Amino acid sequence: MEIKKTFLYQYHQDKAAKMSLFADYLLPVYYKKYGAIEEHNWTRKNASIFDVSHMPQLLITDPNAIQILKKITPSLFHNTPINKAKYTVILNKNGGIIDDWIVTKLSNESFYAVINANGAIKCITWLKEHFKIINVLNKSLIALQGPESKEVLRNAIPNIIIPKKFEMLYSKWDSIEIGVTRIGYTGEDGFELSITNNAVVKLWNLLLNMDKVQPAGLAARDSLRLEAGYPLCGSDINDKISPVEANLSWLIKSTDCYNSNKIQNQIQHGTEYKRIGFKLSKKRIPRNNNTVFNTAGIKIGAITSAAFMPNANCTGGQMYVKSNVKPGDLINVDFFGSLIKAYVHNLVFLT
Repeated sequence: MEIKKTFLYQYHQDKAAKMSLFADYLLPVYYKKYGAIEEHNWTRKNASIFDVSHMPQLLITDPNAIQILKKITPSLFHNTPINKAKYTVILNKNGGIIDDWIVTKLSNESFYAVINANGAIKCITWLKEHFKIINVLNKSLIALQGPESKEVLRNAIPNIIIPKKFEMLYSKWDSIEIGVTRIGYTGEDGFELSITNNAVVKLWNLLLNMDKVQPAGLAARDSLRLEAGYPLCGSDINDKISPVEANLSWLIKSTDCYNSNKIQNQIQHGTEYKRIGFKLSKKRIPRNNNTVFNTAGIKIGAITSAAFMPNANCTGGQMYVKSNVKPGDLINVDFFGSLIKAYVHNLVFLT
């Protein structure tokens, strides 16, 4: 296995970041100067920058792109405005989720997309079976997240064109093109900045020199997305889980997607299991696949993601449990042989 590094790797090393291997990349988990909890809290109140250059950026080109997207996603793009971005999922032939991604319509035949690094090869292979051209862009990606991110971006690059929510626009900075998408993966306002590899360090340092900006790592990114109720591909969603089971029915607009009959049947009649949140009574962090029981001691599901969530001041996360379970229900979570009391919670922990 080849260990990969982003073009910001040296910065992470110089700032004594705790590094870990994720999807074959060495990435910062947190910076020792701050720690994961401070990075999380800072993002909620100010603005943080995350190195997400490990996430592949794709340029998809095909004269039938809109029709193909209607097949491999549950979403519709024919009436989507140019430069508008959508969150959706990539389906396999069984209607399971290969990946979740952000897709931006550049034209009826051209789309920009960002996919997850975990399972990227499988995902790109699947896309190449459907679209004529899939170009993996050799670019870096910075996520600027937090309530102050818009002001930070405006001060850092005064001539930048600020996109609307779920929109992508291109701007010039020091004769360098930056693709600016306004998505956010934290529950806060946020921007994803796509830039050439040889300019990413310069942009990173420019943003860090702004007031109210700190770097943040993968640990804070994980707890932030859990508080916002977002799934993590490979943990909370996978190719055996449908959008309905994943509590993503709001994405389903196409009746021509893969295994649409199954998906529509699930919408009408429900599913055996569903993705939902939980809140633990103790500040211990259960592992993925730890068993969930009801109060009668009957197994009803399993944990898929968990972390300490500073804003909610609790340990919580996501799980798949029997669909008759509802928020407020008392449950028990297996923790290495002992049971910890927990409560079913909505996916979103932000108030």
